[in-house]
Order: sequence, then C-alpha cells, then structure tokens
Amino acid sequence: MALPTTLRTGAARASLRNFASSSSSRLASAAPSQRRELHYLPPAPEALQRGCMPFLSKGTVDTLWNGWQKGLLERLNAEVRGTQLESSTLIDTVIQSSQKPEQIMAFNYASQALNNAFFLSHLSPDPQASQDLSDESWQDRSPPQPDGPLKGALDDHFGSVTEFKSAFSAAALGMSSSGWVWLVVDGQGKVGIVPTYGAGTVLVQNRQQRGLPDIESSAATSSPDGTATSSSGSLFAESSGALKPQSSAKSMRDNGDPYVTGTTLHPLLCLSVHEHAWLPDWGIWGKENYLARFWEVVDWKKVGRVREAYMNKGII
Repeated sequence: MALPTTLRTGAARASLRNFASSSSSRLASAAPSQRRELHYLPPAPEALQRGCMPFLSKGTVDTLWNGWQKGLLERLNAEVRGTQLESSTLIDTVIQSSQKPEQIMAFNYASQALNNAFFLSHLSPDPQASQDLSDESWQDRSPPQPDGPLKGALDDHFGSVTEFKSAFSAAALGMSSSGWVWLVVDGQGKVGIVPTYGAGTVLVQNRQQRGLPDIESSAATSSPDGTATSSSGSLFAESSGALKPQSSAKSMRDNGDPYVTGTTLHPLLCLSVHEHAWLPDWGIWGKENYLARFWEVVDWKKVGRVREAYMNKGII
C-alpha cells in the first residue's frame, strides 16, 4: 500500500499550498480557552445551489453535499480524534493513512471527500434547463464542448471529442462497483482515462508532487465559521482501498490501440460512479441516463484552465 515515488517539487508545491489554504485541520494550543479544529463542511459550490440540471436535481446535489460530504467529514473527525492524524489536512491524511492498513477508514473518508468535491467543482448547470427531471428539451441544445489546446489534446489521443466521451462513458458504465472515472494528463501533456474503485483516488500521489489550488479548500474547512488556515499537501494519490487504481492512464489513438501515458498523473475531470449519485434521480436502471446527461454540465472552461495552469506552472 506504499505510495509511488513520482518526483515533482517546486512550483507545483506552492500551487497546492494555495489550493489547500482553507482546509488545514490543526491542533489548537493547550490553553483551556481553545479547542481543536477539525474538518467542517464549507458551503456547496455556488453554481450548484439550485441543483445541476439536467444532470442532478437540487435534492441530489443536497444529498451529495449536505448528506454525503458532511457525513464523510464527521466520520473522519470521529476516526482521527485523539490520533496523530487529528492535526493533518485532508490531503496529508490520505497520504499518511494510505500506508497503514489499520487507518483504512481514515483514508476512505478523507479520499472520498476530496474526490466528491473535485467531481462537483467541475460541473456547471445548463442555464436553460428545466427543474423538471422529465423535461427532455436539453437534447435539442448543443452540449458544452472543450476548445483550444484541451480539444487538441483530446483529438490527438482519442481521435475526436466524441470518441473521448464514448471511451469515458464506457469506462463508467463498465464499473459494476462504486468508484470514480478520471480524465488525467501526464507529465508529457498526454491525456488519458483512469478508473479508481471505492475510495481510490488520483488526487494524491506523494508528498513531493503538488498540483492545483482549490480542491481541498472546496472539500472541507478548518472551523465551523470557515476560518482558513494554511497547509500544504499533494494532489493525487493511488488507492490503498479495496482495489488500487491503474498506475497509468490509458487512452485511445485513432487506430483504436490503447497506449500508456506516464505514471505522474494530474486530474482534469472526475465523474462519480456511486449509486447515491445517479439512483435518486434516474432510478435503478438509470445509469446510462446519468452518464448521457453528465456531458451537458461539464465545465469545460474550468477543465481547460486546470490544464493550462499545470502547463504554466511547468508541471507538464
């Protein structure tokens, strides 16, 4: 369960320190008037306050944030209270607990919280979408599309954006258990698709690798009033859960043959493949409907900015 030893330092470290700025969970001093600060739920992403139609209803977004995310943080707090992990950020909790089987529950809770926040933070509801789940008018509108260098990367490695979407959806549809499907980019700028199972993640790989700001700060805050504290950690991690994710990303050239990208992976986009994400709105056989509607709400501008930020920081 040891983490890989991918080497990345410098600019990426400073970037993730910014990224994790509001979620450090550190011990208060020993003074009686002070108390410990653990992980608390920040507000849901502003863009999702009314849901994320036509993909997720307001009720499902509320379940994913005020139910699932909050519950993960509460259980993590209970798990780490009184241990060395009590003073750790979410990211450092994932790193430290991934190497210790006896801390598997702390890993699961922290990793799932990071993954869930990353998933929701890359969604943008269709402003024309109805709040009625049965309304099919979204099919008459063109979905958002990637452009610029991101589109070029997807075209180069998958043949087209359409082929990429097909491969990504197929990876999600083929998962018979819960997990996540990721669009990643490696150190050479090649994109790929990586599934992780259960609490498996590609958000933290090691202490040296550093990624983008904003993920951890969107996943948890350090006190009930949102008081920010500074921390540093890393962005992507291999799973120490029931099944490890693939150690490298696979994508498809236009000849249909898979090839392997580098082992230093950076996240661009994530999809939750958990029944609690799709079953409330779309029912027991609604997974395909869930996957089809996902492409209507992907915030491609943000995905492109994430890739560009990696490029500008010299990470890829």
